[in-house]
Amino acid sequence: MTTRREAAERVDDDDYDLALYQQWGVVIQTQNVRAAHVANGIVQLLRLAPQGTPAWRGLAPKKYVAAVVAALRERFGEAWNLPAAAHALSVVKSKQGALRLDVDGTAAQQPAVAVGREHVSKHFEVEGGLLRPEMHRAISAVLNADNKVLETGGSDPTTPGFALVGYTPTHTLAGMHAATFVGALCATDLGCDACRELYELVRDVGDSHSSFARALRIDCAADGLPKTIRAADVRDAYPLPPGQAWVEWAEQVGHLTSNLMAWSAGGASKLETLMAVVDLASLLLSLRILLWQPAQDVPRRLLLAIGAARAGATLGHAVAKAQESLRLAETAVEAGANYLLDPKRSPSVHALNLGAAGGWVFPLDRRGGAKRYVRPGPRQLVTLTHSLIAPNEPVPWVEFASRARELGLAFGGAGEHEIERELGVGGVAATLRDVARETREHLVELGLARRESDDVVVVDGGAQ
Repeated sequence: MTTRREAAERVDDDDYDLALYQQWGVVIQTQNVRAAHVANGIVQLLRLAPQGTPAWRGLAPKKYVAAVVAALRERFGEAWNLPAAAHALSVVKSKQGALRLDVDGTAAQQPAVAVGREHVSKHFEVEGGLLRPEMHRAISAVLNADNKVLETGGSDPTTPGFALVGYTPTHTLAGMHAATFVGALCATDLGCDACRELYELVRDVGDSHSSFARALRIDCAADGLPKTIRAADVRDAYPLPPGQAWVEWAEQVGHLTSNLMAWSAGGASKLETLMAVVDLASLLLSLRILLWQPAQDVPRRLLLAIGAARAGATLGHAVAKAQESLRLAETAVEAGANYLLDPKRSPSVHALNLGAAGGWVFPLDRRGGAKRYVRPGPRQLVTLTHSLIAPNEPVPWVEFASRARELGLAFGGAGEHEIERELGVGGVAATLRDVARETREHLVELGLARRESDDVVVVDGGAQ
């Protein structure tokens, strides 16, 4: 069998990246892609929708990303990326210490600081025209809560929108995460409608975060973008790997995102909706890798997921089984992909890091040898519920668990022996009942489900 390193040496970078992309929809260049990177990538791509996006068929990922960046530069000029003043306001520390806008000394260390000090002096009504450290930290906590705007290199602000959006060359678009998700969204009629609604939501700059950026005079120019677009304008406008499996994945993406946008129309805020879409993208891209099979005739795989608020002693056995389930998935992916990858581009590590950063996998990292397993956080359970059911269309718990199973997540439910077979983990029938009970209870606690008089749990996503 060809080793990973031998396979890597036989192809050039463009061909190698294209092979990765066609297999998993992502290019594994770094293991540290986070939600803020995916969010900024989605917003940057949506900015191009009104005037047409770059052609993508036949392009290697690097060339497509280069075409997108060129189009952004041409259409938005200097406003295509995070302004220097916004960068300075977002960062409060560096490797050399604090980055301050109230003293001259740091200006020489970082050019953006000088721009920031000039911006504060010109636009802020502060004593002496200088921004004190405590005020600087407060602003940074809003703009850069994820700490993905760095002293140098990183420029992805928290909660991006057309009023404020950034770009990090190695993370925002390079891995194709945002492009593949938006590409799948725009491959079906239902998904195109959802993409149109998402564009119009992001285009609305009346939310508090956009207003804050405008008050700081660091907002990007959004006035030139139309407030509405047609669903037909985005049909097949973004990349999607070839093959029937990707067509089916696109149908899933379109359906799930359409439900999220329906919740947005029913009253969910812009921030909640955007982060739900990003959470969903992280989940689906992670599962696309972790549930990948090298051949069509291999039985489908599930991951045991725990939706409980606390995984205490009563769920100790379930946690162990969930860890085993995830470990088996990792092993299968690495073994099946041996012919394709070099050692530094592990698909399972990439998927787990992406899932953990998105709040789907626990714990966040493996320092100390911690074993991971699928355990969505409270916000992620909201995203999962709202993507699986539409507003005002409640479903019994068993149906909800069945829909989650279609995604590849086993929370229990009907068909325990079949679920056990698809998990590939023995002796989990009783465990599945424990997981189902605790997950139901947590959904009720979160207000995502209700308990009927006959003790039947109905998942409704929270009555609107």
